[in-house]
Amino acid sequence: NVPLMRVKAQQDSWVQVKDANGAVVFEKTIKAGEEHDIAGTAPWKVVIGNAVAVKLLVRGESFDLQKVMKGSTARFEVN
Repeated sequence: NVPLMRVKAQQDSWVQVKDANGAVVFEKTIKAGEEHDIAGTAPWKVVIGNAVAVKLLVRGESFDLQKVMKGSTARFEVN
């Protein structure tokens, strides 16, 4: 069973995920080397700080954070 999202931090990074109603379903500073699965129902609004140091899988597929980064922060939606 593949999680909707998996985040892996290579350096300390901040991750926040909100559901369609704006409720926070995940918010944490993840430490270098940590990995977290995030389950639930999309659509989600996602913000990742220090995104250059994060590997993200969405439904098991690698997600290119470079495309949604401004500075060091990535903001995007997962549907």
